[in-house]
Amino acid sequence: MYSRFIEFVVWLIVILFARSVIAGVVNLFRNPQAATPPSAPRAPGELRSAGELRKDPVCSTYISVPSPWAKLVNGETVYFCSKECKDRYAG
Repeated sequence: MYSRFIEFVVWLIVILFARSVIAGVVNLFRNPQAATPPSAPRAPGELRSAGELRKDPVCSTYISVPSPWAKLVNGETVYFCSKECKDRYAG
C-alpha cells in the first residue's frame, strides 16, 4: 500500500514537471522575445557595441559607446546610462 502511494507521488511529480516543460516550450514559440533578457531602450535600428566604455558622470556606471543618451557639452560628448541620468546632469 505504502509503495503504491510513493509510486503515485513520483508519477504525479513527473507529469507536473513534464507539463511545466511543455508549457515553457509552447510559450517560447508563441513569444520568442520572452526568452531574451530585457535591455535598455535604444533608438530603432541601433546596434549595441561592446567596444569602448565611458563613465556616466552622474551615477559612475560604465556604458558602451555609442549610447542613445549622449549630450554635447563644451564641444565634448558626454555619455549617460539612462535618460534620467542625462536629465539630472548639471554640466
